Amino acid sequence: MAESDLLAPLHNIVGQYERESLDKVNDLRLAQSVVLGIIILTILIEAFIIFRPMVDKVSRYASKLQRDANFDYLSGLLNRRAFQIIAQQSIGAGHRYNRQLSLIMLDIDFFKRINDSYGHEVGDSAIKHVSNILKAESRESDCVARIGGEEFVLLLPDTDRDGAEKLANKLRIKVSESPLVANNDEIEITLSGGVASVRLEDKNIEIALSDADEALYRAKRNGRNQVQLA
Repeated sequence: MAESDLLAPLHNIVGQYERESLDKVNDLRLAQSVVLGIIILTILIEAFIIFRPMVDKVSRYASKLQRDANFDYLSGLLNRRAFQIIAQQSIGAGHRYNRQLSLIMLDIDFFKRINDSYGHEVGDSAIKHVSNILKAESRESDCVARIGGEEFVLLLPDTDRDGAEKLANKLRIKVSESPLVANNDEIEITLSGGVASVRLEDKNIEIALSDADEALYRAKRNGRNQVQLA
């Protein structure tokens, strides 16, 4: 009986100790969960604060690289590489849908004289001036590119050679009537142009470019400030 009287209180004490230990373990687990949540939240906040601007910066840099790869830095027009890609796509569409495709090649007359007389900064301004006119006076569907120092090309979908000639003369007249103002001087700028059509059998744009280039230099030889047909 004495043993029984002794074991009952001891059993109660052990049970109470186990309950208190379990409560402490649960409290410790809760504390660990809270601390872990705080750590995760801190990491997320740091990632948002630190890495988000870094990702945005990388994204902007990638966009700039893509733009630099496709656009001419001075004129803001497409460069030769981008023009070649678009031209190839346009030729493919022309073959599939039997669409007419023409191009205009334009060159600033006496550009070296502008550079020599007014300096290279004014020469750069002349290129920008002409580029802005070409872009403003062409359609959204037209591809306008700078493919050389003072040489430009326009690719015109759904346009025959006569339509391209009309646009070329329109651009030529617009430029001649819009002098560049630089250093309080009005500098007259004129363009010579060559027009060619892309034939259905053409596999790439090079033949039409060569035809337009030949017509352009014929315009140069005949006195400049004019458009010739290939």
